[in-house]
Amino acid sequence: MARSNYKKEALTVSSKSGCFGTMALVAFFAVFLLFGLFFMYLIADSFVMPYVRSGNFVQVPCTITRSEITDRMDDGSRLYAAEIEYDYEYQGQKYHSDKTGFSDSSGSWKGSYQAVVDRYPLGSQQVCFVDPQKHDYAVLERKWSWMFLMVGIPGLFVLVGAGGIIGVLMPSRPKRNQYFGSSSAINSQDKLAYGEEAQSSVVATSLDMILKNQPFPHYDAGLAEKPRELPTMTSPVMILGCAILVAVLWNGITWLIFLSMLRDNAKFFGLAFMSLFLLVGLGLIAWVFYQFLALFNPKPTVAISRSLLPIGSSSDLTWKFSSTPTSMSQLVIKLVGEEEAQYRRGTDTVTDKKIFFEKILFDSFEPTAMEQGSVQVEIPDNSMHTFMASHNKIRWKITLKGTIPKWPDVMHDYELLVCPHAPE
Repeated sequence: MARSNYKKEALTVSSKSGCFGTMALVAFFAVFLLFGLFFMYLIADSFVMPYVRSGNFVQVPCTITRSEITDRMDDGSRLYAAEIEYDYEYQGQKYHSDKTGFSDSSGSWKGSYQAVVDRYPLGSQQVCFVDPQKHDYAVLERKWSWMFLMVGIPGLFVLVGAGGIIGVLMPSRPKRNQYFGSSSAINSQDKLAYGEEAQSSVVATSLDMILKNQPFPHYDAGLAEKPRELPTMTSPVMILGCAILVAVLWNGITWLIFLSMLRDNAKFFGLAFMSLFLLVGLGLIAWVFYQFLALFNPKPTVAISRSLLPIGSSSDLTWKFSSTPTSMSQLVIKLVGEEEAQYRRGTDTVTDKKIFFEKILFDSFEPTAMEQGSVQVEIPDNSMHTFMASHNKIRWKITLKGTIPKWPDVMHDYELLVCPHAPE
């Protein structure tokens, strides 16, 4: 790919737009919070609170005056219900009630309602529970119901909404530079072969000044030779957080719809169709556990001997794992050049990615060789430097993949900064 000159393109974001973005995120998570609180209230008021309030109900004897199964046709389906009525006396007054539990319902399975009728035969003496504050309200059964668990579904939305708002508004730690990671210095144990010069804060800050308002980095002799630790482009913790968010939203919505369909006695084919979405939700939960297990993988530290790599130059890449990676069967390290283009196709925005350069730098099956080592990174002389525009990007990165049998693989990407040719 031929080299070209590009006009300067501002990449900074004004404080006004940053404030707008913060408020937009707060509004986004507030929708989840309010949605969850509203439906938690409805479910709790209908199912949970009557059970909680019944703790002080008074037991009194009653007589069953009606006990039978009724049926009716609803939208082509036959629905059954247990009709139980009884008389009781409380504080010298006679009352009549037809409530078996707190949420009597009807359904298409006759056997469950026949069991209720069998428990309360006509004319039998039973015990009912009377509300001491409202004497004409009584139930035959005050049991824990699986329907109470429905409160947990909108509760997930409350957790996502509240957690998102707290995360957006709480004071954040120093942000990672777009290209160069944390502003804190490398710990002594992570400096690898580069000693005291490998100070991320100095290098990152200086390189950030070079990149300011520029679509590509310019060569700086003073910084080019400074070594630095490479930050990962995607954090395993961030991936896990995204997996949890997607799983919570998907399962919260689908289970809420599914349980509502059950309560409304939906037809079999409707439930069967909805169960396909529940299976996807189970897959998302499995993905969350998969990403959680990945947190316990051996953690590599990767550093490079030159912070800026001019086209046609080379640099030493050094890595070291936090512990001996005995669980890994293979380690592969590659240098990858990737082009990204974003364009409109009708009303859709499409992003295409294409790898224009790929070279294996290290490939080994030996645990001792995988634990730590050094390789040389060479940027091809006829390639393109790093470029960041609104619709087109050129990225250079180091990809590290450690294969672990029957376990999530170790996978990390580290972005390199490639600048045009160094001046003669």
